[in-house]
Amino acid sequence: MKIKKIIVEIKPLKESLKEFAEVFGKVKKGEKVIATKGVGFSSVDSFRKFFSRRRMELLSVIKHKKPKSIYQLAKLLDRGYKNVYDDVELLEELGLIIKENHNMDVDFNKLCIEVAV
Repeated sequence: MKIKKIIVEIKPLKESLKEFAEVFGKVKKGEKVIATKGVGFSSVDSFRKFFSRRRMELLSVIKHKKPKSIYQLAKLLDRGYKNVYDDVELLEELGLIIKENHNMDVDFNKLCIEVAV
């Protein structure tokens, strides 16, 4: 089985904007750019708030238990439906959860965290 990973970057906004400008310049020139799937944060604190213990548990339950609905997921997590629904919507928006009809999936096996110093 091929291991798919999501890159989580923690670096200052200024550095992210500089990187964006470099990539945009390459695209504008018609140069090839390799796409990566990831999420970025400007600080360790914002990363910790986003990837809370509960959201990490939610990703793991979806990956391993394959619930058929948000209701079933909420029961497996022993959490309220609304909170689970909100977390699923946010994680889906960021591409960390794939949702088709009522089926949910996590198509990666690793979160790789890179911290700029």
